[in-house]
Amino acid sequence: MKCRFGLLVLLLITIIFTQGCWGSQETDELGYVILIGIDKGEKNIVKVSFQIAVPQPVEGGEQKKATEVVTVEAASIFGAKELASSFISKNLTFVHNKAVIVSEDIAKEGLSKYINPLVRCRELRRTNYLTVVRGEASEFLEHNKELIFEKYTSRYIDLLMNASKFTGFVPESNIHKFYQGLKSPGLQPITALMAVKNKEDDKITKGQDIGNEKKAEEEMAYLPGDIPRKGGAKIEIIGQVVFRDDKLVGFLNGKETRYYQMLTGDFQKEYLLFQIRKNLIRV
Repeated sequence: MKCRFGLLVLLLITIIFTQGCWGSQETDELGYVILIGIDKGEKNIVKVSFQIAVPQPVEGGEQKKATEVVTVEAASIFGAKELASSFISKNLTFVHNKAVIVSEDIAKEGLSKYINPLVRCRELRRTNYLTVVRGEASEFLEHNKELIFEKYTSRYIDLLMNASKFTGFVPESNIHKFYQGLKSPGLQPITALMAVKNKEDDKITKGQDIGNEKKAEEEMAYLPGDIPRKGGAKIEIIGQVVFRDDKLVGFLNGKETRYYQMLTGDFQKEYLLFQIRKNLIRV
């Protein structure tokens, strides 16, 4: 009886001293990172860009911008996050982050030293998109603010990645799938491929003299940044990155990405063009 009473007292004392909310933070004290960009640093190991959501004004009125991009050079991603607190009034958090954008140069060097800490981060979900961008990730984030149909860039990328279910242009690409390919025998990692369209392209008026068969063959064989188009946002997502272990070794264009998904069983839906008796028939 005495033993049970003693255990009850100990349990009550433990409950009293373990409850509380000392680690809580108010919503207006947090800076919500929605995209992370990783580039090769000049002075330190890595240059990290954070695209942060700007809170809406409560009293109403027009808001000038929805997000802000800050870039910090540091020895690690989390070191950059801590340094950012020296000039940002909010405490940065990754709980609402949507994607991690890695530059081509970083991908060629190897992603293990960046992915392993992210996998173990309690704030970051493994379902975050992981993509490689042709060029600088910081430049991508800056252009990603100039959206037309969406206000927040995280939503824009989410819609583009999900739209690939109907086109087959982009593979499933997130931190968990990359880590799975990195650690599983017989597999190699892959990611989606992105780029910035820096200028208007006049190719849309060219190439009219090539045959219908050639047009049908090359219709989807584009890498991001090379699509002949005008108008729309400056960012493009099409194709995939091929890795050997954790290092980038090559790209697959939109057409090749479709075939890859057919082979791996991830293919869902698309439209195909075939040349039959000199007429293009869509099926």
